[in-house]
Amino acid sequence: MRSVRHAAAGGWALTLALTLALTLAACGGGGDSTEPPAPSDANPSLARIEPYERTVSMGAVLARSLEADPGVRVQPEAIVLEPLQWRALKRVDPRVADRRAVAVGLSRSVAATADVTNTSSQWTWQPLESGGWAAAIRLRAPDSAGVRPGLWVRQLPAGAVVRTFGVGGGGEVTAATIRATLDRLRASESARRDEPLYWLPLVYGQEATVQIELPAGVDPAQVQVALPRVALLWSLPGMAGDLRSEAPGIGELRSAETCHVNATCSPGYEAQGRSVARLLIIQSNGDAVLCSGVLLADTARSGRAFLLTARHCVASADEAASVETYWFYRSSTCDGGATARGAARRTGGADLLRDLPDQDATLLELTAPSARPPDGVVHAGSLLGRPVNGTDLAGLHHPAGAPLKLSLGSLRGTVACTSNTPGSLSCARTTEPSAGYLSVTWSQGITEGGSSGSPAFATVAGQRYVVGHLSAGSSTCADPAALDYYSRFDRVFPALRDWLSPQVP
Repeated sequence: MRSVRHAAAGGWALTLALTLALTLAACGGGGDSTEPPAPSDANPSLARIEPYERTVSMGAVLARSLEADPGVRVQPEAIVLEPLQWRALKRVDPRVADRRAVAVGLSRSVAATADVTNTSSQWTWQPLESGGWAAAIRLRAPDSAGVRPGLWVRQLPAGAVVRTFGVGGGGEVTAATIRATLDRLRASESARRDEPLYWLPLVYGQEATVQIELPAGVDPAQVQVALPRVALLWSLPGMAGDLRSEAPGIGELRSAETCHVNATCSPGYEAQGRSVARLLIIQSNGDAVLCSGVLLADTARSGRAFLLTARHCVASADEAASVETYWFYRSSTCDGGATARGAARRTGGADLLRDLPDQDATLLELTAPSARPPDGVVHAGSLLGRPVNGTDLAGLHHPAGAPLKLSLGSLRGTVACTSNTPGSLSCARTTEPSAGYLSVTWSQGITEGGSSGSPAFATVAGQRYVVGHLSAGSSTCADPAALDYYSRFDRVFPALRDWLSPQVP
């Protein structure tokens, strides 16, 4: 969940009041619920960006469901990988102080498809009735909950389609999209320009098939690609093949979490919950991790999908390109039973617009057609000033990748934080106006590993606005009053203004 690399953005004041009023109706939650008392308002004079709901005209209409069986199915003999032996891995427990994102998998090399020559020997091209060709490679990873292949491209003909499929998950992507992403990575200062990979859509379970379909008139010899690495997941909560019961301390919640509160129980926060996504990321160190993020509104209500998360979750263009998002992922009932229907997965990665090491902040944009959020998602509003100490706050997040949880508490004060070692923050309370972080204590619920990057909301005139995103903390069920630390949005905003409010001088 929380952790960091941060700093302060320096003094800055906004004098222009932003007025894009839009009322969001909370849609009700289902099941028996006890609505918390109305929170106390933050300072109504603070400038703010108003939220809005994503509509059909803004959403991407996908020609094929990401869960659909491919129209062309080629099933070769499986390449069997050695077991990952994740049980022997010693991971940092994400529930102790200074927690990072929750690791749920690890990438590894694949000798049989390590380069173009080896990979080419694995394809068996079959003619199609359309006049085109199709070939596939099947990867089997015993003892895995999910398989996500990384594609390296020397040459991929125009018109080609690459698919992944298996028992669930998967998806398809065009050669044009893959090439465009890899070109951006090669040009990026923060990416590995020597051999950037395109991480194909995750397939649930122990086996994934990678298939390439070529249009008529294209010679299969033009395909020069490799599958040098594959990310193997030992846990992906809520999805098929979840191995959490065998992996204590990895991706599960402790003590049945009598102190975690399902967001479903508080329908008054339903609209804000629709702005929060669970993120799956392949980090540069090879870890597959879970974090949280929030979709932000811009003053133009442009429909552009700006996603804010913690930099210790996504710190480079490579990591951004690997992002998969999960929307509307919540429990169907208050008691935390089955996952509610309507949960939506989006693949295709993201573009890294700006990262701020000193504020542990990263702004992404979901631009690929398959990556754009579904209709009904809310672009969250944001507060462009610091609320006063004692202001009631609400956190919405995915601890350990679990269905959406709600935490209620209050702002204790501002803190100055520095990162002494990767994955930790050293914070001290201060009255310095430019201090970059907020300290928060909870009266209901806590946060946990996987909550990193999630928003805290304050209320102004009955509407809720993002005031920060989670970077680090120590709250636990045993000590819910321990401090959590949120990077201040009003200190992050000046660096994001070109995207979120370019008309403000």
